[in-house]
Amino acid sequence: MATTRNKVMWQEGMLMRPHHFQQQQRYNDYLDNQRFRAMNDLSWGFTELTLNNELLAQGKIMIDSASGTLPDGTVFSIPDQDALPDPLHPQHFPDERSRNIYLALPVASDVRNEISDGRRIGRYRLNYADVRDLHSEEGDTRTLTLGQLTPRIMSGAEDMSAYITLPLCRISDRHADGSLTLDDDFIPSCQNIQVSKKLRVYLKEVQGAIGGRASDLANRIGSPAQSGIADVAEFMMLQLLNRNQTRFTHRARRSQLHPEDFYLDLAGLLGELMTFTEPSRLPCPLDVYDHHDLTKTFKTLLPEVKRALHTVLSPRAVNLPLHLRDGTGADNAAGKPLAAAEE
Repeated sequence: MATTRNKVMWQEGMLMRPHHFQQQQRYNDYLDNQRFRAMNDLSWGFTELTLNNELLAQGKIMIDSASGTLPDGTVFSIPDQDALPDPLHPQHFPDERSRNIYLALPVASDVRNEISDGRRIGRYRLNYADVRDLHSEEGDTRTLTLGQLTPRIMSGAEDMSAYITLPLCRISDRHADGSLTLDDDFIPSCQNIQVSKKLRVYLKEVQGAIGGRASDLANRIGSPAQSGIADVAEFMMLQLLNRNQTRFTHRARRSQLHPEDFYLDLAGLLGELMTFTEPSRLPCPLDVYDHHDLTKTFKTLLPEVKRALHTVLSPRAVNLPLHLRDGTGADNAAGKPLAAAEE
């Protein structure tokens, strides 16, 4: 039976060793991770990410800054609190996996030394810092040995079985001069869509498309030519658009929006639109939300939403202006008596 996460039993007279504090830390980390997962098992990913664009011209991938949470619950902040990983200089791409780039950290271990010493890759490196006692009247300063996370940038072609990883970016091309071009459609695993330029653009596009479609439909319903004959379906479509317009406007104003919430908003909008746009009146199958692969998750959803928004409802009735001529009703457009027009 595995007991590596059990609580330390502190007892009077016991000889305290580093093992006790390490075990207590493992227990506390275990509690925190389980509580977070119980609330939301998707509370991991980048919360901020900036890559160095200048080094791409030299064929290197480097992180300027990044923060977030790894899938195992480890919180990181680069370079504020944690070590800045060395740039990755990919030379060859033997397969498609090698184009996928990850932020990686050695998995937490209960049996292996986690400190990097130059000969082995560890989860931490030693860092010495002067720390002041802030709870004493005349608190002094002491030098403490601290552990700093040592993340790496790795290619999908490498063996990452001993690492916990986050999708970082994808290389679309390596040019003759050695420079790299990243895939603009790639979406990193994140906790906030503000991390991804692609998702930010998606949100603005959908918000604008809904507003434009609602405005066109409202003008058509309110035009004199359509007065009194607007179809019930048109009013229901306008109601749908107005409801979602206010929702997506609020989403666009928020500084925090989880990609799963964005996915649910889009999927809900698409499902409602398909009531009007699909012959079956039923929603089409959608890709399952995959927090590990947000690029695939949103790849087909957005085009379907745009297509549904641009589907125009054909009016089921047409207003025929009539006027009296020689006491006979006539179609103003054709100039024929109404009885003759009906024949």
